[in-house]
Amino acid sequence: MKTRYSKNLMYYNQLDSKIDRIYHDYLSVSGFSLTTMWILYSAYTSERTPTQSEICETWRCSPQTINSALKVLEKKEIVQLNFAAGNRKNKYIHLTDRGMELCEQLVEPLIQAENRAFSVLTVEEQENLIALFQKYSDALDNEIQLHRKGTNYDTEAN
Repeated sequence: MKTRYSKNLMYYNQLDSKIDRIYHDYLSVSGFSLTTMWILYSAYTSERTPTQSEICETWRCSPQTINSALKVLEKKEIVQLNFAAGNRKNKYIHLTDRGMELCEQLVEPLIQAENRAFSVLTVEEQENLIALFQKYSDALDNEIQLHRKGTNYDTEAN
């Protein structure tokens, strides 16, 4: 039986996809992926040096995805990775001079554009948007987790 799909939900998903496309299009000329940009974004804006695990948690990416992106950034001498004290798995992500220059060219204009775009909303609208998005994303995560626990997928059909 086909589940009814609301027009509001469809429109929301289209808008969410549009935002992803805006970021993708912005990055297309740079040659960097969205994951790499979020790593640079975090390293550039963080008040303290972020670790790999913090990046994974913040941006909800798998350790493998973050590790692959970091290898690319490290090879291009954009970041330097240093082990966290007493932990041979978790590394701190430091921007190199080259990385800082890249962030000033790539991340800084993006942050400025985001700030200008966000400022078209009142403070109350910003807070409502965040609260509603948090409420929806938490509920969706919960529903997906419940579905996964109760479903054995037929791998033959995939």
